[in-house]
Amino acid sequence: MGKLLIEKLLRGCPGIRCIYILIRSKKGKNVLERLDEFMEDSLFSKLRKVEPNFRKRIVAIKGDYSLPNLGISKIDRATLIREVSIVFNVAATVRFDEAMKAAVAINVRSLRDLINLSKEMPNLKSFVHVSTAYANCLYNQIEEKIYDPPIDVDKLLNDITPHLLGRWPNCYVYTKSLAENVVKKHADSIPIGIFCPGIVISTYREPIQGWVDNMYGPIGITANVLMGIMRIHHCDVSMKVNLFPEI
Repeated sequence: MGKLLIEKLLRGCPGIRCIYILIRSKKGKNVLERLDEFMEDSLFSKLRKVEPNFRKRIVAIKGDYSLPNLGISKIDRATLIREVSIVFNVAATVRFDEAMKAAVAINVRSLRDLINLSKEMPNLKSFVHVSTAYANCLYNQIEEKIYDPPIDVDKLLNDITPHLLGRWPNCYVYTKSLAENVVKKHADSIPIGIFCPGIVISTYREPIQGWVDNMYGPIGITANVLMGIMRIHHCDVSMKVNLFPEI
């Protein structure tokens, strides 16, 4: 979703001078190498025709959501505080079986650290946190409000154990519920909002019909069926699936 958001901002908002992207080193590739790989995606083909030099409007910031204060250097932090006016928090670990300690660090603590960083930005106009419709999956009907979390985020311990999940089906939705409460705690101090999509699948039409860059959930099932690998799949026909095309 983050990659598609960047494409839409660059193509639809020519007045944007610069977009800063937080990137970490991974699998032997440094930040710049990963950014170049990121920009080569076919998703940017339409933008590349309209603006061949769009790459100049993208700046990579070395960081890591699993680290305290996002792993950002003091120099980069000062740059973000001085230059940024709109913040999108899209990063998260979406693994349902992620270790709780790691899930809390990436999905909860990083949001709190990013909010604290945003509070130092004198030109901040908007902060958008991308959550999930399933952060409150315990309820049959989910309203557009922030529900009470399974535990107060300020009381959360580092050595949290799986039994704390209680009725929450996995650590992803558990920590996403906690993260929404972090937003609520800071709602009076900065212009902040929450976006809660359902199960995100491929693009509908823009900029490329059917584009997707992962094999999560129904995408993996569909791909396996089309390749002939999966011939049967256990389903509950009474359940309604909330699929959300990226655009």
